[in-house]
Amino acid sequence: MKAILNVSGEFLEALFAILLWPFSGLNPTYTLVIISALFGILMVSMFGRISSQGKILGIKNRIRGNLLGVRLFRHDLGVVFKLQCVILRDTVRYLVLTGLPLLLLTLPTVLIIGELNLYFGVTPLPVDMSTIVTLKVEDRSSLLPQVSMKASKGIVVESPPLRAPGRGEISWRIRAIQSGQETLIFRIGDRELYKEVQTGKGWVATSPYRTASVFRWLVSPGEPLLDDDEVALIEIRHSNLELALWGYGFNWLVLFLVVSVLTGLGLKRFLGVEI
Repeated sequence: MKAILNVSGEFLEALFAILLWPFSGLNPTYTLVIISALFGILMVSMFGRISSQGKILGIKNRIRGNLLGVRLFRHDLGVVFKLQCVILRDTVRYLVLTGLPLLLLTLPTVLIIGELNLYFGVTPLPVDMSTIVTLKVEDRSSLLPQVSMKASKGIVVESPPLRAPGRGEISWRIRAIQSGQETLIFRIGDRELYKEVQTGKGWVATSPYRTASVFRWLVSPGEPLLDDDEVALIEIRHSNLELALWGYGFNWLVLFLVVSVLTGLGLKRFLGVEI
């Protein structure tokens, strides 16, 4: 399972690096708006291909007709009750017809959101800026004294390890001294673990943590899942990427969802898709 996820993560990372390369010089907010609009169009088009469009259109027309019938025969309670039962039945059928395709689109949507989170979630560690890196272990008592860390030449380790056995954590303060992709190397007994550190300016794919949890990896799949049974998480504190539109700051995921949904719904007729 982990091997499959790691391979898929590497493939998606390479794919998104190619797709986003033409936008590398743009403001990240405008880039996200463009990507969100394209995503909305893609998802609506895929929904149209994998759903029963004829059945959806027929049920929607039938519901509209029966709603009109409720208004026309509102004084005849028997007729209104029968029409409402039919409307309820058709509504359930409509939810099934639309819900199954949406469920199938959930997995690619989650993977795409995870990849976008690498670009629009946090910023690289600025040069000459310090931050905290934390390693969290499963065994809160015996493993922490065995953990040590060293860094590649672009990172300075500014503090000795601070161990918190009660939380199963050990932390260091580090500082970037050059731009690029650096590496932290953790030694635990006779084995080593690695964590990438993206440093510098701009917006590039930045992984704030490396984890053993599949669900947490889906949120930020920038590095392979940890395969050490005793280490749960290696995390680096990064600042959130600031996105602003018309003078207002936005969380990237909120902006992404709003733009993609509005674009998809706004263009569904142009695309010939019933939702």
